[in-house]
Amino acid sequence: MAHIHPSAKRTVDVEKYGDPFDPGTFGNEEHCNSKIVTGFVLRQIEIFTESNACDKRLWEEAAEAFNGWTGDVLHLATAATVAKLRAYLLQHGVMVPNVKGTRKANTIMEVLQEEDYHKWTEAEVKSYMEDHMVVADSLCTMRPYILSCGVTKQHHRTLIG
Repeated sequence: MAHIHPSAKRTVDVEKYGDPFDPGTFGNEEHCNSKIVTGFVLRQIEIFTESNACDKRLWEEAAEAFNGWTGDVLHLATAATVAKLRAYLLQHGVMVPNVKGTRKANTIMEVLQEEDYHKWTEAEVKSYMEDHMVVADSLCTMRPYILSCGVTKQHHRTLIG
């Protein structure tokens, strides 16, 4: 069994943490409930972290890991877990827009079910950096765009060192 962070133990099914999950069991409370889905998502984030994938490779790994899922299945995870997955994907180069009026779980699944990886536009990069005040080195896709985005030299040093 995979290691479970102590803060997550109350939100996951400890017995099934790290086990494969079949999204086809949606509607069967014994096999598809909030604790099982939350545990699966948290474990996937750990796996993504271990693989050190970003950008298109992360998108491909996430699409494979969540193959067959729907927004309804992902929505069973705690809101904090869905937000953590979205943040992880964004911080590692997978564009998951914040669509007002749409559940994050649905947006994540739409992105992972796209036919092709979405390359970030300069506007998306600038918007993300402004909204999140991030260090660009933490975003795999950001570095190529930084110089062409009109970022000031002082701000540029702050962002990418």
